[in-house]
Amino acid sequence: MGFIEVPMPINASIVAEIEHLQVLTPTEQAALAERIELLPYKAGATIFNYGDPGHALYIVRSGEVEIFVKNDQGEKIVLEVAQPGDVFGEVSLLDDGPRTAWVSAVTDAEVLRLDREHFEDYVRVYTPAALNLLSVIARRLRKSDEMIRRTVTRNANDVSEERKTIPEIIADTVANLAGSVGSVTFHAIVFFVYGVLNVGVIAFIKPFDPFPFSFLSDLLGLEGIFLTIFVLASQNRQRARDSVRSDIEFETNINAELKIANLHEKIDRLTETHYQVFMNTQKMLELYPGKRP
Repeated sequence: MGFIEVPMPINASIVAEIEHLQVLTPTEQAALAERIELLPYKAGATIFNYGDPGHALYIVRSGEVEIFVKNDQGEKIVLEVAQPGDVFGEVSLLDDGPRTAWVSAVTDAEVLRLDREHFEDYVRVYTPAALNLLSVIARRLRKSDEMIRRTVTRNANDVSEERKTIPEIIADTVANLAGSVGSVTFHAIVFFVYGVLNVGVIAFIKPFDPFPFSFLSDLLGLEGIFLTIFVLASQNRQRARDSVRSDIEFETNINAELKIANLHEKIDRLTETHYQVFMNTQKMLELYPGKRP
């Protein structure tokens, strides 16, 4: 399995190091310590492989542990880097199936192992442990959902819409309206009516803002300030959208490069196989020259 020493029994002080087990009484910690073993692993050592029987639950005591899977192209997908106090290996114990991922030590690490025969007592008696398992499963499910979503090519506009806030919606709406033909028409009508009302051409209407329309100038100044703010906010949104688009293009390019590299490897293996077949055929023809067609 990759550990460098045989499992070692532990005492209650080691159990007390685990955060979600610190709520246990000293007696409960001592009882649990009798059921747990300590396993040391060197950096790079495999703790268990995909498809292995799931006969134990693990808790990281020190170091870092990498939990990963591989897709159909053989690409490594890291689900989580477990830190001290984190739990892994719970899925196989819950559904009594094989391991669903590979786990290896990123650094020199020590993990606590709880065998299946003690797992049910561990969950039933130690309520914080059961709650911790639920949080671990939920966190990894969210991570898996996000990774599955990212494996599909995404639309930058859709991603931007998902992240849009109400102030950003207002800024985009105002900027779009200000730059439209309707806005030009609206301002032209307002200026014409305002001018007619204030140049004195209508005898029974007294101008309230005579030429040169100082009040109108103040209003236009205020409008210009607010429109500038909205336009700048909308431009910031566009820059954020461009950044998302760049990230998506980068991810797509990386995915394409990995697939191309995988195709190259397959072609190289196929070429090598055909070459070996050719060489074997040539040797057989040399050994049996009378068999030539």
